[in-house]
Amino acid sequence: VSCAVVLGDVHAAEDAFQATFLVLVRKAGCVRKRQSLGSFLYGVAYRTASRARVQAAERRTRDRATVPSSSRPDALDELSRAEACAVLHEEMARLPDKYRRPLILCYLEGKTQEQAAREMAWPKSSVSGRLKRGCELLRQRLCRRGIALSASALALLIADQSARAVPALLMLSTVRLAAQALAGKAAAAAAVGMAGGVLKAVIATRTGALLTLLLVVGLAVAGAGVLASQREEPKPTAPPPVARPVVQPKAEPVAAAVRNDQYGDPLPDGALARLGTVRLHHAHLCQVLFSADGKTLLSTGGDNLIRRWEIPSGKLVGAQPIKLPDDPATPLHFAFSYIPPLILSPDGKTAACVGPTDLYLFDAATGKVLHRVPCQEKNIDRNFLIFTAGGKQVALKTFSGELLLFDVATGQPIETCLKDHQFSQYGLSYPASRWTAVDRAGKQVAHYDYHKNLDIWELPGGKHLLTISIDYCHDMAFSPDGKRFVLISTKDVAVWNIASGQKEAAYPHPDSSDVWELCFSPDGGQLVVSSHDSILLLDTKTMKEVRRLAYKRCNGFQFSPDGKTLAGRNGNAIHLWNVADGKPLDDFPGHDYSPRGRIVYSPDGKSLASEGGPETILWDLETKKPRTTIRPYWRKAFIFSADGQTLFGDADFHVVKAWRVADGKETATFITDFHTEQGEQDITSLQLSPDGKRLTACSQDRAPWTGRKNYLDSWDVASGMHLAFTSWPGQSALSLAPNGSYLTYSKDKNLVLYDLDKKQERVLEGYPPLKDDDITSLRANVFTSDGALLAIPSFNPDIRAHPAEETVSLVETATGKLRFRLPPDTGAENAFSPDGRYLLTTSSKEFRLWELATGKEVLRRPVDGLSRNQSGAAFANYVAIAPDGRSAATSLPNANILIWDLLPSSRRKGDLTAKDLELLWADLAGDDAAKAYYTGGRLLSAPETACAFLGKKLRPTADETKRIRDLIAALDDDEFSTREAARKELKNLGSVAEPQLRQTLDDKPPAETRRIVKELLDGVWTAPTAEERRLIRAVWMLEQIGSAEARTTLERLAAGAAAAPHTREAKSALQRLKAKE
Repeated sequence: VSCAVVLGDVHAAEDAFQATFLVLVRKAGCVRKRQSLGSFLYGVAYRTASRARVQAAERRTRDRATVPSSSRPDALDELSRAEACAVLHEEMARLPDKYRRPLILCYLEGKTQEQAAREMAWPKSSVSGRLKRGCELLRQRLCRRGIALSASALALLIADQSARAVPALLMLSTVRLAAQALAGKAAAAAAVGMAGGVLKAVIATRTGALLTLLLVVGLAVAGAGVLASQREEPKPTAPPPVARPVVQPKAEPVAAAVRNDQYGDPLPDGALARLGTVRLHHAHLCQVLFSADGKTLLSTGGDNLIRRWEIPSGKLVGAQPIKLPDDPATPLHFAFSYIPPLILSPDGKTAACVGPTDLYLFDAATGKVLHRVPCQEKNIDRNFLIFTAGGKQVALKTFSGELLLFDVATGQPIETCLKDHQFSQYGLSYPASRWTAVDRAGKQVAHYDYHKNLDIWELPGGKHLLTISIDYCHDMAFSPDGKRFVLISTKDVAVWNIASGQKEAAYPHPDSSDVWELCFSPDGGQLVVSSHDSILLLDTKTMKEVRRLAYKRCNGFQFSPDGKTLAGRNGNAIHLWNVADGKPLDDFPGHDYSPRGRIVYSPDGKSLASEGGPETILWDLETKKPRTTIRPYWRKAFIFSADGQTLFGDADFHVVKAWRVADGKETATFITDFHTEQGEQDITSLQLSPDGKRLTACSQDRAPWTGRKNYLDSWDVASGMHLAFTSWPGQSALSLAPNGSYLTYSKDKNLVLYDLDKKQERVLEGYPPLKDDDITSLRANVFTSDGALLAIPSFNPDIRAHPAEETVSLVETATGKLRFRLPPDTGAENAFSPDGRYLLTTSSKEFRLWELATGKEVLRRPVDGLSRNQSGAAFANYVAIAPDGRSAATSLPNANILIWDLLPSSRRKGDLTAKDLELLWADLAGDDAAKAYYTGGRLLSAPETACAFLGKKLRPTADETKRIRDLIAALDDDEFSTREAARKELKNLGSVAEPQLRQTLDDKPPAETRRIVKELLDGVWTAPTAEERRLIRAVWMLEQIGSAEARTTLERLAAGAAAAPHTREAKSALQRLKAKE
């Protein structure tokens, strides 16, 4: 590319191209890092072409007097473009290497940022940042040279220089030239001359000649393409538009087309489906507001975004991030211990947020900070932040009882006389407008205090206008003209005339204590009032009911400017109504509240249960639609029966119920014993015994003054009879293994693992002590399905400030020993695969799949664009892996559930040759777990061929029982050499000898034998050998294939030595395959 652009002559460019690879042949040993090869070749090519251009210019000067110049109508345009391209490459060559390398890889070689990051071993964020910085530096340099380009035009100009086709003759001649140079033979004079000009001293190196030649062949194929198009004669028509090169991943197949959900909205890369919708759903939703023309709806949320929605389709048409200037990378709600409100002015042009010490006003369209108002000396209530109805002022409240008013246009404070505890701390929960309201003009403010008085003052002077004594105020609002005032008391919804202080009209609600919120229409003629079971439209003059709107639990109502559409928010969802007939305009089945409890797959993988606020939805995973909805308010715990026909869940603080999956009908009730002694408790998890006959509930009392005890209740599923009740210590909730064999809890600020079969507890070492008030740290503890491994997240008390430091430790339950600890940013929500082979971990930016046999990562998927959960540590509230291990479900803060693909991307259909199979067989034994996982996908792409191949390769492990028994006996031999030889052999056997070693300890052996056996067991887990890795991975593939031939091979492996890892894996695989029948 550089040669063609700098020289502008195809023949000279071919000579320079060949000279570049001659330099590589002779100086390949100088390139120490593979990642630097592209930058090295670029520099050599540019210097070679530049030297050739100088020599050509000198020749043209000598010949100018005798050789007439030729011209074409477009010669000037071509010359200008060629000169611009030449300057471009000249300035690119002068860039620092850290900026030049990503430009070469991404624009000239057509790699994606992810591929470039892997090749250079940089983080993706570094590649993106340096690409932007490199383009900007290059643009500035070009401007100084008189070439003014925008950033996008520069990117297209660079991309236009990339290769398009490879001339076979040039490639072949280059390879031959390289071979001649390596052999010391004469080569093309022009190319050798150019190479000699660059290499001051040519030292032919024959060491590694074959490897260098192969490298030259590959690079010649990739780099020669630009010269092909230059051989074509120019046509008189206009040149074709510049096109970006098609990016072909190195090791991955070509990316599939963007997948959409059932509503036509795009899914993230790697996602298979979405349960629910992104339409009119906003994570950590705070406010909804119509645009001035009423055609779009704006929403704000704790994800620091202002989203714009098309009405009535609900399609997202834009999102503007709002970031604090102190730390532009930190979203608003992660800078604090809870989510502060981000609110919009009534005209939608200004956004406001309270930071740690200051008030910020932003341009809602651009995110630019308009004003930063210092409030360090004020004890600000961050939950209280409102615009006046006219949008010209914004109000804050302090905990000392002072109302602060600021001018939106200038950011300057407006002095008020409302101080000295007139604004009390009563009712400080969000939204703030429920107990304080300011009229549209900013001339009046109303506040309800703990003295059960509602007062109205004049602003800014503070003149008292009216006092209304009421038992309680649920909500209040000024009319648009500021002359009337509406409030909800315990008796009615009443309209008051502010000037006269008289009640004009009232609507006697049958249960006003459960009336939530009200909202005036733009003309003040109508009023919306919502309660727990109705949404009413009232006439404000008579307070008579005009109509009832279709009920949806909502608050935060807003009318469109023309008064024809009503919007309300519920959890993370926005709902719309046609005011004329009261019918809803949105129809998106799914959750309104983000599922923060468990999400659980049915055993057959065809259904999924998710909790979202007041309802639990049973999803049909084939249609991606709700199958059944169960209304009781669930919290965290539910589980399917083994046949998938029944769902058990906590329906109240001390009650567990069973529902029929087909129709959601309640079939049984189980009541805990604890409520009869102390009161109520939270049920945190449920487990069924492997035979499905015994149901166990873990619970924790809700009152901290009782010492935060934990409890276990068990019932007989068939009869409902209560079988057992036990109490346990600990501030944190219990975690129970799926097979009921182990339990974790906290004791004396330490993590304890309790063996329920042996009635023994073990304090797990190597973890920091728990804080006194840390009652949630252990909720994320998860066990494998057989209870053999326990995943423990790290105990960082300041997870919101340092989520990337969170990690997870894998502990063997039988020994309490640490198997391995995963790297940072993995300690958020996690889940084991049902087969116990993999662990899925999540963070705020990605999720990763880990192979438990080796402790290494096999799959990583970025989740760019997804909001974090409320803790800030992950994008998901909960995660679960499907029974077949092929996919995973994550519940998101915007009340959606995404189904992700976990299988290797290499599983595309295709034939495998015998040579391919042998290479893949070798990869399965490799230490690179990700490559082995990818190899597994290749084999799964041809299941019949792979199954036949594996059937021939795999053999059951010979029974070593007698040999192990003899070796254990030799540990008590009189001769030291005999004892030592036996110890070494047992150590090499590893996990194969473990069962017999443990049995030896139970049999109370001699002291010396006991000492050696304990030593061996302490280090029994070691990284598997290459052959063990291959066998374990091969068994996984056979289970995924699941054919009759695959089962036959698994049965043969299952007949091997009982203690061999792959023997156990084969037996478990057969059991899971049988359960699917």
